[in-house]
Amino acid sequence: LVLLGASLAMSATAIATKDAQVNAVVALLVALVVAGSFSICLSPVIAKFSAFTLLQSSLHLSISGPAFYFLTDTPEEYPEGPHFSMLFYNATLGCMGSFATLFGLYTYNRYSSQISYRAIIVVSNTVFSLLHLADMVLFSRMNVQIGIPDCFFAFGNQSLGTMIYQWLWMPQVGLFSQL
Repeated sequence: LVLLGASLAMSATAIATKDAQVNAVVALLVALVVAGSFSICLSPVIAKFSAFTLLQSSLHLSISGPAFYFLTDTPEEYPEGPHFSMLFYNATLGCMGSFATLFGLYTYNRYSSQISYRAIIVVSNTVFSLLHLADMVLFSRMNVQIGIPDCFFAFGNQSLGTMIYQWLWMPQVGLFSQL
């Protein structure tokens, strides 16, 4: 019920106002209420891990919406852009992301038994953050200046991002299943 109320509160606020500060304050308050409800409704071990998962998920900012428009804008909309077709963006990059997801699951299952959950989470979060910083190279068009074509850069970024995300997601699934 707490999560339903949180979702409804954030949705109602987003519908009622377009002010980013108001939406941010409501989102922060909702996150605090949800985190507080973890300590009230769950056992301490599960509550701590749920709070960590909430914090980790909240700090992973997604720019997939603006990136879609940047990558698919026409020459009239953004002359220096990559100008990917919708088919290429959705089908080709989407398929590459699906294969990378499977490869991420495979590598996690193959190598995770030799590494602690803490190390996997720390390394995966660090790599995931650095990978998102690489988006600056694409958006600033530095990849073209250094000779990396847009499609190769997008393939690498899409594939590595989804693979690393699996490394972040699987320890959470494993730990929750043991709690």
